[in-house]
Amino acid sequence: MDFFKQWTIFVCMTVLMCVVFSFLTPKGSMGRFYKMIISLFIFLSFLYPFSQSKINFDLPEIETANTYSINDEMIESQIKTCLTENSIIGANVNCRSRINSDNEIVVEKVVVSVSDDYDTATVQKLIFENLSINAEVVHIGQ
Repeated sequence: MDFFKQWTIFVCMTVLMCVVFSFLTPKGSMGRFYKMIISLFIFLSFLYPFSQSKINFDLPEIETANTYSINDEMIESQIKTCLTENSIIGANVNCRSRINSDNEIVVEKVVVSVSDDYDTATVQKLIFENLSINAEVVHIGQ
């Protein structure tokens, strides 16, 4: 915001200075030449601050909890669907993911809790084979 304030002040000062020089220009063809030079100077004063500034017009990367929770819920839903299709009922899935700079979902950690009726190694292998997610599988209560 400070940049725009400085730019506005710079342009206003340039225009005022050009008005003073405009009154001092002679009449006739030489006067038209001076006025064209003054107009060019005003035009360049509009562009000059942009050549000197280091404004980043890229949109900032927005990281919100809602984005992450949607990704986490989507992954958790896929894992629960996979487990239900393979007759593993009552599993609890906790997922932690993030979005990297290439806008890809990166799964950081997945913990699946199953009852003591199921073998953790078998459930882990099932999730990896069907979804290519290396999940940590534990029994409920561990």
